[in-house]
Amino acid sequence: MRLLILQLTDYTDRAYAYVQGSLGKVFADRPGLDLQGPFFTVAVKEGASEIWHIDWNDDVNTITWVIPVGNWEGGEFCIAQLGVRIPIRPGQVLGVRAKLLAHCSAPVASGKRVVFTCFTDFMVHLKAAQIGYGRGIVPTVFTAE
Repeated sequence: MRLLILQLTDYTDRAYAYVQGSLGKVFADRPGLDLQGPFFTVAVKEGASEIWHIDWNDDVNTITWVIPVGNWEGGEFCIAQLGVRIPIRPGQVLGVRAKLLAHCSAPVASGKRVVFTCFTDFMVHLKAAQIGYGRGIVPTVFTAE
């Protein structure tokens, strides 16, 4: 597991160096946009995504962070391969490999829920490797050894 964490940290650090190089002036002018590297994109949705799906544009070697806010009942995070329904409540954060696991949300039974999904598009890492911020594209999923 330690090797996996080190690999993911190095991978993300290289992508962050690329983003800093590309958007450094924007970040200097608007520091609130600098997410510091664990993810580079935020999607916001009210309610639930009730259709099973895989996040095809996510980078396979990164974690997607799911952050719900509001006051609701239902809306559990469901993972098909594992056959689980994970209740996520306000103040909690779920990390998931969303390109590898088919997932959806159970319907929100009552109340209001807004979900912030924080992820990295695979193109960020691809561009970082192409212009020399990394040792090349990692062709397979990282594994713990």
